[in-house]
Amino acid sequence: MSHEIHDEDLLRIQELEDRQRQLEADRETRDLEDELAAETAYLSMRLGDRFARAGNLRRAIAQYKRAVKMDGGSALYRTRLGDAYLASEQFDAALKQYELAAHTDPTDAEPHASLGDLYRAAGRLSQAVAAYGTAVMLAPERAYYQYLLGHAHRLNGQLSEADLHLRRAVELAPEDAFYRFRLSELSSLDGRLDDARREMEQAVNLAGYDDYYRVRLAGLYMASGRPDAAVAELREALELSPSNRIYLALLAAVLEHLGQGRAADQCRRWAGTLNEYEEDYLRRRQLEWQPAARSS
Repeated sequence: MSHEIHDEDLLRIQELEDRQRQLEADRETRDLEDELAAETAYLSMRLGDRFARAGNLRRAIAQYKRAVKMDGGSALYRTRLGDAYLASEQFDAALKQYELAAHTDPTDAEPHASLGDLYRAAGRLSQAVAAYGTAVMLAPERAYYQYLLGHAHRLNGQLSEADLHLRRAVELAPEDAFYRFRLSELSSLDGRLDDARREMEQAVNLAGYDDYYRVRLAGLYMASGRPDAAVAELREALELSPSNRIYLALLAAVLEHLGQGRAADQCRRWAGTLNEYEEDYLRRRQLEWQPAARSS
């Protein structure tokens, strides 16, 4: 058996080694290209987010499209693109991106939540409930998804299901005043005034800077026959929003109810003449003072 090494063997080995080095260089180049594409996609999404927050949806869509082009395997970028389409009322385009995102990553709850937003905006509440339900199934510990599903059930007239998911949202995020506010609204709508008042008091305790929560709590105090407490909350709301003419008009109405006509007249003078929107808002808030006629 010959162990002689021929020149052609050495040349072939050299060719193979050269080829291996070239493959390694190409692999490094591809890895670098992938890294650059991923970074470009991410920065494009960030820029798209900035345009979306500024209300420039056309430029937001352009940036999200760039992100999808650079990384079409990202469910996140397709979802953001769908959100921008939805905000600009391009419903078919939004639906396509959400469906593609859900197909890209079946474990990602966000495309399903966004699908729910689309269906809710279109008034297709049963489909919204189904989409939000899928989001909750995929991410049951996400309080926001529980809220979205509860809110969709409420809009669909399914109050017991709405209560279940809104309470779960509160359990998951007990320090979030918004979920307590929404649960209070639902409890009020369902005729559970004591529960509504307790949840709204919690919302105010958590977000005492929110004048709107205080006004809604004042309404619950009026419905509970506690006008003095309503006055206190309305005065706090006016401390936070001194130029709010509606709040002044509401305070005037409560003071009138308490027989404090002179103070009520003074508040009305400060409020001045309300416009049509303000009058409508005033009527809706005053309706909440009657437990049998409470509305959201």
